[in-house]
Amino acid sequence: MEADTIVYTVPSCLNCRRAKAALMAKGRPFKEVALNENPDILLKLTTEGFKAAPVIEMDGARMNYDDLLLLLWGPEDEA
Repeated sequence: MEADTIVYTVPSCLNCRRAKAALMAKGRPFKEVALNENPDILLKLTTEGFKAAPVIEMDGARMNYDDLLLLLWGPEDEA
């Protein structure tokens, strides 16, 4: 099955590792793209307003790590 999710990462990024682990936990295949090896993509994401890695592209939308967690698990229940 081909991945329709892309995780844009940088080296030594804790949230990048966490995002990949979250996708794996949900059984969601993904492709990893290293931003340090793709400056053109980095420039495009920066121009779109993303200031930190990871950036996740899924279902036609781009999001940051926090938005990914909300999408995968939903908001935390309020006590």
